[in-house]
Amino acid sequence: MDSGILIHDSVLNTFSEMKLLSTKSGRKFLRLCISEDGKFIVEDLQFDIQQEKCDDDYLNFLKHLRSDTACVLIYDVSYETKNSLIKEDLVFVQWCPVNAPGKQKIQLTTTIRLLKEKLNGIKTSLQLNGLDDISRVILAEKLGPDVVKIEGVAV
Repeated sequence: MDSGILIHDSVLNTFSEMKLLSTKSGRKFLRLCISEDGKFIVEDLQFDIQQEKCDDDYLNFLKHLRSDTACVLIYDVSYETKNSLIKEDLVFVQWCPVNAPGKQKIQLTTTIRLLKEKLNGIKTSLQLNGLDDISRVILAEKLGPDVVKIEGVAV
């Protein structure tokens, strides 16, 4: 089912910048939501997560999954493999918590396919409905069988 919601050009531009510059740009997250008029997927500017610094970006990631708002979060995760390679990849997170408004969840869910088609370069994706659905171990498993650390912390 197509929602008729379009992806705002600024989302594609910011995503491309994030993908090309990786953490050199300082952006670890891109939080997307439905615009107030319900016509576009836009950057959620209420969360200026690009500027926040945290010793553990995984914990920072969890902090931005609000229990009352559905969103998409693109997370530039850093991880280490068994052979000591440090990698960075983009993870697509669809966040639809139980307490989010039903209309918001439906609009977002029906737009996911279009978003995934437009945002090339995503390593893996997760669909989360609550914080019980995610852990470092789960994220590591999605990134590959040889992942031993997420954001510098052993899994």
